[in-house]
Amino acid sequence: MPYQVTIRDNNTGEVRETTMDLDIASFHLYWWTYGNFGCDCNRCGEFYSRDPVPEQDVVCGDTRFDLLKIDLGDGRVFDNFQELNPGRPQRDPQPPPSL
Repeated sequence: MPYQVTIRDNNTGEVRETTMDLDIASFHLYWWTYGNFGCDCNRCGEFYSRDPVPEQDVVCGDTRFDLLKIDLGDGRVFDNFQELNPGRPQRDPQPPPSL
């Protein structure tokens, strides 16, 4: 069964929900915190998975994309900021740039 992940782009303040086409039986929070999807470059790919945009200039790091919620759809919901983003400061996103 797929699950839902809510991600915020801290540069724009935009929040998106994406569906992870992975079975929840293989879910482990480590993957999203200290594993591959703890990095901005991979979180960016999921953030833009619904409507891809031209190549993003996102470097590996841990400041641009924050997880806000993971909903496994079976009653388990992870929404504690520090648990989802260990070591990252809880911050307000930057306002979108003026045009």
